[in-house]
Amino acid sequence: MIEDNPGDARLVRELVHDAPDLAIHHVGTLAEGLNSLSGGGPDVVLLDLGLPDSSGLDTLRAILGAAPTVPVVVLTGQDDEEVGRMALREGAQDYLVKGMQLETILIRTVRYAIERKRSQLRLIERNATLSAVLESTAFPIFAVDADYRYTGFNQAHFQAVKAASGVAIRRGDRLPDHLADPAVWEAMRPHLDRALQGESTVLTTDSGVEGLRRRTFEIAYQPVRIETGGIIGVAVFSRDVTERARSEERDRFARALLELLNRPDPETTLIRDILQLVKKSTGLEAVAIRLRDGEDYPYFLTNGFPAPFVEKERTLCARDDQGAILRDGDRKPILECMCGNILRGRTDPALPFFTEGGSFWSNHTSELLATTTEEERMSNTRNRCNAAGYESVALIPLRGQDGIIGLLQLNDHRRDRFDPEMIRFFEGMGASIGIALSRSQAREDLRRSAQQWSATFDAIDDIVCVLSPGHEFLEINRAGCRALGMAREEILGRKCYELVHGTQAPIPGCPCMRSLATGTPASGEHTEGGRTFSLVSWPSLGTGGRVISLAHTVKDITDIKQAQVQHDLLEEQLRASQKMEAIGSLAGGVAHDFNNLLSVILSYTGLAMEQLPQGDPAMDDLVEVQKAGERAAELTRQLLAFSRKQVLQPSILDVNQVALGLQKMLRRILGEDIELVQTLDPGIGRVKADQGQLEQVLMNLVVNARDAMPAG
Repeated sequence: MIEDNPGDARLVRELVHDAPDLAIHHVGTLAEGLNSLSGGGPDVVLLDLGLPDSSGLDTLRAILGAAPTVPVVVLTGQDDEEVGRMALREGAQDYLVKGMQLETILIRTVRYAIERKRSQLRLIERNATLSAVLESTAFPIFAVDADYRYTGFNQAHFQAVKAASGVAIRRGDRLPDHLADPAVWEAMRPHLDRALQGESTVLTTDSGVEGLRRRTFEIAYQPVRIETGGIIGVAVFSRDVTERARSEERDRFARALLELLNRPDPETTLIRDILQLVKKSTGLEAVAIRLRDGEDYPYFLTNGFPAPFVEKERTLCARDDQGAILRDGDRKPILECMCGNILRGRTDPALPFFTEGGSFWSNHTSELLATTTEEERMSNTRNRCNAAGYESVALIPLRGQDGIIGLLQLNDHRRDRFDPEMIRFFEGMGASIGIALSRSQAREDLRRSAQQWSATFDAIDDIVCVLSPGHEFLEINRAGCRALGMAREEILGRKCYELVHGTQAPIPGCPCMRSLATGTPASGEHTEGGRTFSLVSWPSLGTGGRVISLAHTVKDITDIKQAQVQHDLLEEQLRASQKMEAIGSLAGGVAHDFNNLLSVILSYTGLAMEQLPQGDPAMDDLVEVQKAGERAAELTRQLLAFSRKQVLQPSILDVNQVALGLQKMLRRILGEDIELVQTLDPGIGRVKADQGQLEQVLMNLVVNARDAMPAG
């Protein structure tokens, strides 16, 4: 207490005597008071403005300057209330009029002064902290009152408004006066009005600029309330959430893509849906996928590219004037343009248009072509993308389990559609797409293989089935179903011996039993119902050599068996015929030579008979020689007929005589096991024919009869 009047000082001491938490240190001058404050200071100062060394508000100012954090309660006389009110405006917490019921209000006033000052200090501290935070915040923050006048703003908002309108805002300015676009005010006002009614709003909007310059903002409109709960304005917080929005978009894209990739769709459907998703998610004008097809990488599907462009760019293999594929030193096809670089892995991350992940990208293809050489671009570029007006182009490799299987192409006529983060994201997605397409191609190959196997399986005329080690049908072809007269569904799962043979166990000699026992193929034959079947089994082995299934074929070989018997018979007949032909050839040769000798004998015999006189005893001998020669000539003629080498001489013949003349030769041909019986018709007429031919006919009949009776 700084009070120069001892009576007033004593009165104050008496009034606070009963308050245990209050202790008074009394001084009588300003100098003593300032000295006391410099030593640590009291919790509150009771100050008389009329002191020996100072008076009036200057005294208050001196105390507040020395101890700005200590609350001051001014003591005034009864005629100084106006001074007290002025003291409040200068910074005093309160004032007391001496003699005005101090006993009832002194202690309460002191305590309130202390508490109010502490509250003020806390508020000042919080405001200072808040102000520092707001000023250090990069995103704009401002507040307006119910008339939309600025009550506060941070530096970020100040700079944003100044950059947009060219005018520096001040507290008290109306917000709509500083918005360059009236549409922005029309969009903001409903949210401000709702906040003035107590409703908080958070919304997301963008800058309206396309491409990488587009920014996404989250704007919050919060009511500003006083301690009594009343609303005095609106605080608006604006945050740039572009990166978060992009991250969320990419997360949504990745989830949608993974859902697509996990669907068991055909490859064409899968790629079509992937391209639609990429185009929709990125807002790009044109997207495409190239996939390996033999030695080339043609467009598999495109979305957004004009048809003439696709037709010109469909394939990548370089060709000569005759259309033959050009090859490099390793005999690999030369793939043209930048796509060829990506597919062959010819990239250099040191160049700005290539990445560590093996991709190519450019936001300005015209500038790229103007500032780089083909050597730097590492390929003979066709430049059709740039010629078609595409400024933003990206090529992302699709990596499967066996390396690069294709690429994802992203094109847009607008510039600045890509950034490194976006390319890295699509490189990751490209790996997922590549693996999924590899799986899809494997599934498609497996499906085609299964179709081919099924078609081949059912096209086999023999019965083919797959059996379990317990002899249950696991699969059976169409021929097996026809043989059993049942549908495949009725057969599968049933035991083969029960269904086919009607037995309770496999039949004796079943090759499947041997395969189960040995783990090796087995075969055999089985006759049932007058039919003979060839049976073969091939075991399929699992781990440890255990038989896990049996491929079993059943072929009806009845006709083959019968044909084999007939074949053996015909083969025997052929051998006999060949033997007879050989004999006939030999006989013909001998008969021809012998006939020449007989001609000489008969000629000389005839000459000798002409030279002998009538009645000569030698004549009878020569006649016998002549008869023997003629008989020999007849025999020779028969041999020639047998060998089919005689000259045709038709004449009138007695068939009975011809047959009788052949009797001895036919007996020799037939052998001892076959009896020759001739039954001659005496009334048969004579015929004109070549005797040798007629004899040949008779011999053929006899030979055929002999061949039909091999056992005699």
